[in-house]
Amino acid sequence: MTFFSAKCQGNITKQAAAIEDLIAKDIYILIINTFNHKALVLAINSTAKLGIPIVIVESYIHPEANYITSVQANNLGNEKSIGK
Repeated sequence: MTFFSAKCQGNITKQAAAIEDLIAKDIYILIINTFNHKALVLAINSTAKLGIPIVIVESYIHPEANYITSVQANNLGNEKSIGK
């Protein structure tokens, strides 16, 4: 199994282009940390229509996006634990 990643330096245009590039590599799943909760809805939905499951990590995406699940840390809880 091969893993691919893309660094977008906080640039939503680069992130959308990276999704297209990853799809062209025949990915089986897309795991993504979005920069803007609305800007990638179209790209996410287009990816899902291809049968590629999407998991959102450490970010929020608009509810209109078609993804399987999102995974987020409890940063406030982590800060409290670290403080103790």
